Amino acid sequence: VTYVLLACLEALIDGGGAGIVALLTLPAREHTVLWAALYQGNVCGAISFLLGNVAIQYLGVNRDASFVGISTFVSILAGVLLLGEPFSLLQGVGAAIIIAGVIIANWRAGEDAERGQSPFVTSSQKGRTLERDELDG
Repeated sequence: VTYVLLACLEALIDGGGAGIVALLTLPAREHTVLWAALYQGNVCGAISFLLGNVAIQYLGVNRDASFVGISTFVSILAGVLLLGEPFSLLQGVGAAIIIAGVIIANWRAGEDAERGQSPFVTSSQKGRTLERDELDG
């Protein structure tokens, strides 16, 4: 599905649909393209799914979710270091915000974990805790 959408987008950008048939039939004509698409879609997808579940197991859902923006930061860094792309002020500001968000989210979660508390306690959970304390006291 993604390949078809990208082929359609490429055809629109080029100013017409003349090349769309060639792009859509490329995997059938070039087996290396087919194997690359299958590998990225299946093998890389399965590995990322498994590693994501391992991360959730060790970090918890809330801490794991705080790392979603890191992929954007890594993409910017790889583009600058590996491809020689220019680095703009806005990219630097965005990268700083991403890193600051991850640090702040995990700093708080780490402090709460040391105390044995969850940083995400709902009002109903607070009420149950108070009721339990009142029953004990």
